[in-house]
Parts: sequence; structure tokens; C-alpha cells
Amino acid sequence: MRHRLQAVEVSGSKPLPCSGKAVAIYGNCPAETKFTLPVASTQSSCAEELARVGWLTIGHLATHGFAVQVKLLRADKPQLRDRKEGGWLSYHVAGGAITLLDKGDEPKEGERRRGPLDF
Repeated sequence: MRHRLQAVEVSGSKPLPCSGKAVAIYGNCPAETKFTLPVASTQSSCAEELARVGWLTIGHLATHGFAVQVKLLRADKPQLRDRKEGGWLSYHVAGGAITLLDKGDEPKEGERRRGPLDF
């Protein structure tokens, strides 16, 4: 079962660091991944050096029972530099999707099947 995550407006958001750890928790199961994103050497060369769209996957369907895919969009003119690497931070979270392992469990009498965003 796959659910689309709500799209986020890139303008005005803070870019992701060039390296770090992302954690996603679904139910009582946490999943984490370490990531490294490319950085632009100059502010003006960002469009030539980096891909427009990237994806970051957190979790593994067979291991964790879910996987979150985060869509990353490159800013045309990055505004922040990485303190350690010196490059320009260009990627912002723009949306994504969550995929859940369907175990085939049917809801009990009077219950409805719940989605990941139902509280």
C-alpha cells in the first residue's frame, strides 16, 4: 500500500545538510538512514552541477514493514553554505511517499482500515 505525502513549498524552507542521519517512525518501528548529498562549488554553478530532483529512502519494506521516500528539489540559487564542506546547500524537502507492507489483515467487525495519517 502506497500513500503520497503532502507536497511542501520549497521557497522559504531550510535546505538539508550535505550529510546527516534521517529517522522515520511508523507505529512502534523506527528506521534510520545516513545520507550524503552533493553540494555545489559555487552559487551560480548549482544548476549545471546538480540534478534537479533527488530521492532519499528511509526504511526497508521487508525489514521495517515500511519505507519512506522523501522527494528533494534543488534550489536554483542556494542561500546557505555548509560550514564544514564549504559548498552550497541546494536540496529542499518537497514531498514524497510512504509504502506500507500489506499483511492482508482484514479489519474486525465495525472497524475500518486505517491509513498512516489517521489519528
